[in-house]
Parts: sequence; C-alpha cells; structure tokens
Amino acid sequence: IGETVVVIQDQTAHALSTVTGAHRWVRPIFGTLTDMVNFASQFVVATKSQSVILSGEGAVTQRLGPVLTLTATQDHLVAWGPDEALRLPGPRGWRLPDDR
Repeated sequence: IGETVVVIQDQTAHALSTVTGAHRWVRPIFGTLTDMVNFASQFVVATKSQSVILSGEGAVTQRLGPVLTLTATQDHLVAWGPDEALRLPGPRGWRLPDDR
C-alpha cells in the first residue's frame, strides 16, 4: 500500500518501506498462514485460527476468525472460512453447505 509492503516471516507480519527497506512496523500473527491480500488500503492476513485486517499503520482494525482463502474484488472481499463465507464490507455472511 503506497510505499509499504508486508511480508510474513516466523509468524510475524513485517511492514517494510519499498524505498529504503526499513521496518515501519511489526505485528505477531497467530496460526498457520493461508492467504494474504491488500484490500481497501489495508492488509488482510488469513490464518487457520485467527485472521485479521491490519491498517497501513499495523493496527488491528477487525478480527475475522479462521479463514482458508480470500477473494478480493475492487469493492468487496470474501473471506472463506471452514464453515462460512463472510463478505466485507458489510455484515453479510453465508453458511457453507456441509459436504461431509
């Protein structure tokens, strides 16, 4: 986002300047990483246990719970969890069919 890139290493999100390479912020990430996208000037980090949306400054703006993958469009983000899909922005979520 802008002149910042986020990388994940050792269960930690590191925001780095694309100009100097200097750290801007560091945030611990809990769980097995499954996906990561930029959406609406924020970083979305998905894990199998606790997914989060981080502001450009590294603050947690929303917690999503377990997410297996993310689908981002220009206007919306769908967080696909093990049992439900959540569309952001908005309170809309869908229970996924049980195919067991």
